[in-house]
Amino acid sequence: MADSTLSKYDQDFAHAMELKLRLNREARSRRADLIKRHGEFRLGIAEETCKDHPGLTLEEALEMMEAFGF
Repeated sequence: MADSTLSKYDQDFAHAMELKLRLNREARSRRADLIKRHGEFRLGIAEETCKDHPGLTLEEALEMMEAFGF
């Protein structure tokens, strides 16, 4: 269906869904890359640590774990 036949609401909804799907794909890809580089066990620990420390990013947590030999 061409965009011209959709209402403005439907066009906006379609664009929002397209964006959401793209962001979800990127997030899954990023997580898969982190698992490949750091392992699922370490990533899980870093994710839980980030939940307890809201200002901490996942990358910072993983770097700190590596710096301390974990």
